Amino acid sequence: MMSENNDLKKQGICTSNQNRIQFSHDLYGDWTRQQCLISHSSDVSIYLMPRYDSPLWHRGIRLFGLSLLEQYQDPSEYLKVFFSIQKDKNEFTTIHDLLLESIIF
Repeated sequence: MMSENNDLKKQGICTSNQNRIQFSHDLYGDWTRQQCLISHSSDVSIYLMPRYDSPLWHRGIRLFGLSLLEQYQDPSEYLKVFFSIQKDKNEFTTIHDLLLESIIF
């Protein structure tokens, strides 16, 4: 991980300061958050619980939904993730809205 981080710093993609990584462009951070969501697609609602209300995660959630739609011939995987997120809690409405926005994103 450290050598990858050094390569990213040399290429000007990110900087690090006091154990924090800052990306030079928002899209790098969005892509990273999307990749985190892809790696947690089986438990995405649990993974998003402490993160969904941060605007930093909103584009990553949209990109995650878009990747689900692009990766498969039919929307079954997208719908599986969409419906796996608990609808009975108001806080998950934001996630549903962002996933719906990914259709036209």
